[in-house]
Amino acid sequence: MSTINLSPVLDSAIANVLSKFRHQLIQTYLDTKKNCIEARCEAMKGNTNSFVLTASG
Repeated sequence: MSTINLSPVLDSAIANVLSKFRHQLIQTYLDTKKNCIEARCEAMKGNTNSFVLTASG
């Protein structure tokens, strides 16, 4: 009975998924950061309604 070594294939697949996930995570982080900055600017202008909307959305 022969054993097939799936480790390299598995490692490659995991690395692939992690890479895509990390990219998505960074993108989400940047979008969130951008929204927070915009919300903060709105709040500084005294427009608190849009601050609440942006923060919850």
